Amino acid sequence: MKKMKFVLPAVAFIFAIAMSFASVHRSEVQQDEFIQLTSPNVCQDVQAGCTNNPTDNATCRVDSEEFGGVYTVFEQSNPAGTMCSLELKHVTEEPIIID
Repeated sequence: MKKMKFVLPAVAFIFAIAMSFASVHRSEVQQDEFIQLTSPNVCQDVQAGCTNNPTDNATCRVDSEEFGGVYTVFEQSNPAGTMCSLELKHVTEEPIIID
């Protein structure tokens, strides 16, 4: 019984450390990125690579040849897919060129 009082907490401690290495970091998860198109009025899914760090102070924008212009990148789209919200941030004001 005395050994159990030592072994059980030790195993729990080791298990907790092992699980911390097995968890996924938030920065590795791909975030959703959308641009607001006006004709038709839709929120289009794009892959821009915005950083969105708290220290970034520039609005993330993309220059899209496919959609013809420079667009602000947003994080969320409403369920109907007609309105984007929550502007993403980036390190520079320069638009990211996407195809």
